[in-house]
Amino acid sequence: MHARKRTPVWPTVMRRVGVTLAGMALLFVIAVAATARWGDRHLWPPPPGAVTTEVIVVSHGYHAGIVVPRRSLADQGYRRGLTALAYVADRFAPFDLIEIGWGDENFYREVPTAAALILVQALRALLRPGNASVLHVVGVTGDARGLFANSDLVPVALGAAGFERMADSLDATFARAANGLPEDSGPGSMGPACSFAPTARSTCSMSAIIGWPACSMPRECRPHPCLPPCRAACCLICNGAPVLPGCRRASRSVELRPPRASSLSSSVGILLMSNLKLKLACWDYDRTRPLMDGRVKPEGIDLEIEILRPRQAFQRMLDNKEFQVSELSLASYAALMGRGDCPFVAVPVALSKIFRHSCIYVRTGAGIEQPADLRGKRVGTSQWGSTGLVFMRGMLQHDYGLRAQDMHWFMGGLNTFVEPPLIPLDLPRDIRLDFLSREQTLEQMFEAGELDALLSLYIPKLFLDGRPSIARLFPDYKRIEQDYYRRTGIFPIMHTVVLRADVYRAHPWAARSIYRAFAEARDLALNGLYDTDALRVALPWLIDHVEETWRVMGKDFWAYGLEPNRPTFAAVGRYVHEQGLSPRVVGADELFAPDVE
Repeated sequence: MHARKRTPVWPTVMRRVGVTLAGMALLFVIAVAATARWGDRHLWPPPPGAVTTEVIVVSHGYHAGIVVPRRSLADQGYRRGLTALAYVADRFAPFDLIEIGWGDENFYREVPTAAALILVQALRALLRPGNASVLHVVGVTGDARGLFANSDLVPVALGAAGFERMADSLDATFARAANGLPEDSGPGSMGPACSFAPTARSTCSMSAIIGWPACSMPRECRPHPCLPPCRAACCLICNGAPVLPGCRRASRSVELRPPRASSLSSSVGILLMSNLKLKLACWDYDRTRPLMDGRVKPEGIDLEIEILRPRQAFQRMLDNKEFQVSELSLASYAALMGRGDCPFVAVPVALSKIFRHSCIYVRTGAGIEQPADLRGKRVGTSQWGSTGLVFMRGMLQHDYGLRAQDMHWFMGGLNTFVEPPLIPLDLPRDIRLDFLSREQTLEQMFEAGELDALLSLYIPKLFLDGRPSIARLFPDYKRIEQDYYRRTGIFPIMHTVVLRADVYRAHPWAARSIYRAFAEARDLALNGLYDTDALRVALPWLIDHVEETWRVMGKDFWAYGLEPNRPTFAAVGRYVHEQGLSPRVVGADELFAPDVE
C-alpha cells in the first residue's frame, strides 16, 4: 500500500498572499480614484499669454516642499493682508526663494540629510498617531534647479488667480500666536531655516509630498490616502490639484485679519531675525551716498559705514582685516588671489573707474615726446602695486610695446612721505625698483632733474602750480582714451568691494545682498545725472558730458557685474602676472563670489 503523496503547502500560501496583495492594491487605486477630485479648472492651467509665476514642487526623497519666489510672497502678504506670508517674506529677506514643507516634527528635526534617514523614523512619522507636526521654512539663494539638481522637481506656472489661491492656502497653514503672527517653533534643521506651528497635524512629507491642504494628509483625515497618484498630478496647492474630502479645513480656525501697517511692522520688528551687523569702509562717492544716508539698505544687513579715503581703507583692510566689508584695490585683490592666500571674497562692484592716460607726466626737458621715449628713463611712482599703476603699465606694454623692465623705477611719496607697499612685493630680478629714503620725495627728484617721468594717481603739485617743467605725456588724453575704449573694451576699474572670507563663509548670502545694495545705490546716483530741471553735479555742460558718454560707451557705462566688465577684469588678471605681482594669470571667472548678480 502506497502512502498518499502530500501536496506542498507553500504554493497555496503564496497564491493566497498574492491574491490578497492584488486585492489591496486594487482597493488602494479605487480609494484614490474615489476620494480625489479636481479643483477649479478656471485657475489652472493659466490661459495662453497670461503673466505667470513659477513655483516648484521639490521632493528630496525623504523631505518635500514647495519653492516659491520670496518677493511674490511678500507682495501677496502686504497687498492682500496675508500676515503670515508678509512675516515670513520679511524674515527671509536676504533670500531669493522660500521652500515650505509640512510634516512630523521629530522626523524633520532628526532627518536633515538622506544619510540620517532610518526606517524606524519614517514608519514612526507615518503611522504613529498624535505626533507633533511642524511647518518648515527654508531660505534658498540662486537657481532652485541647480541647487536641487539631485531632487525630483515639478515646475508649475501659475496665473494671477492661481497664485492668489495658493497664497491663501499657504497663509492658512501657519498657526497664529496671540499677536496674529506665525507661531514660532524654533530654528529649522536644514540650512537657513525656521520652524513654525502648523494649523493641522500632518504626516511626514516623505509620504505626503507637500502638505495640507492639497496632498499632505492631516491626521484628522486618515485613512484617506494621498500618495504618488496625487503627486503625479503635481500636487498643486491652489489650482486644480486633487484634494481629499475632509482635508480642506484646518483642525482649528485661523483668523485672517488684514494687517494695519503700523501694527504689522512693529510686530515683525519684534519677532524678525535680527539683521546681520557689518562694518563697511568706503569713500564718499555719489554712488555710495544712498547707502550712507539710508535710502538704500542691503536686505538682512545693518551697515555701519566708516567713510575713508581709498588709500586709508585699503591699508587698514589689507594689514589688519579691520572691516567686515570694504572698498579695496582691484589689483591688490587679484594679486592676492593669484598668490593663493587671499583672505577676502569680492563681489563684482566696479566702485571706482577711471582712464589713466592723463596720469602720466613727463619732464619737459627729458626728450620724451611719445611713449617709446620712456625706454631707459627714470620713472617715479608712489605705489608699484596700485591698480592705477597696473593699468598704466599694462596699457604702455600692450599698446606701445613698452614693458616694465624697460624703465628704471623709483617708489616713494609724491610730495610728503614714503608710502609702504599695499601688499608685499617680490618682483622679478629684471625689474629695477629703488625705494626713496625718508628725506626724498618724487616731486623733489623730478624738479631736480633726477626723474624723467611720473606715473601718479594724484595730480602733482608741480602740475597744479603750472610749472613749465612738467607736462602730460598725452595732452589730448580724452580722445586717446576714447579710442582705447573702442579698441579694447576696457574701462579701467580701480576698486571693487570685498567681504572678509570668514564673514562670507558664515553668511554666504550676504555677498548677494551687498552687491544688490551697491547696484541700487549706483542706479540712484546715475539716474539723477541727466536732468535739465536742476543739475545734480556742478558742471556747466553736464548734459553734454552725459550724452557724449552715451555715444561712446552706451548707457550702461558704469556697469557692475562680471560680463559687462569682462575685458577689464581679464586685463587686470593678466597684468598682475606680467608685472610680477602674481605668480600666475588670474582669470576673470575666479575673481568673484558665485551667484551674486
